Amino acid sequence: IVDYNDITEDQKEPLFEVENRVKLFRSTDLSGDFEIEMEFIFTHNFLSHALGFYWGGFSEKSMTFAFSTGNLFIINRLEGYGVLRAYESFNGFRLNQPCKLTVRRIGDKYYYFANEQFLYWSEVEPMKSNAVEIYQNEAFQYEVPRLSVKRLIL
Repeated sequence: IVDYNDITEDQKEPLFEVENRVKLFRSTDLSGDFEIEMEFIFTHNFLSHALGFYWGGFSEKSMTFAFSTGNLFIINRLEGYGVLRAYESFNGFRLNQPCKLTVRRIGDKYYYFANEQFLYWSEVEPMKSNAVEIYQNEAFQYEVPRLSVKRLIL
């Protein structure tokens, strides 16, 4: 089992951070080990929408980590090959409460966390770009107080 707290703030070097953004497309250095973390608050019920982020490509041709209806996490691989993993047994996100999605690349694996709880890991695939982009349904009502990308120094 992977513990979110195994990596401390001393082992993170900020590459970029944005606050209070609904849309974002940004290119940054995604070589080596890194962390992408998005904090958000659902301000209305999330019955039929999804929220998360893309990295390593452009929109549907990227890696995707998103939270959707019915407490479902979606982890997609590059080239839009469909859902790599749908994780349904998590009930830690609440309306009007801070929520967090985190992905870490460490060596040849990605590690996925929700509210600092380990969900899943997958193999790293070659990336098409250094882009990081917020993924959301236009009708989703939420606030994104912070999205950050940090290099991990291990």
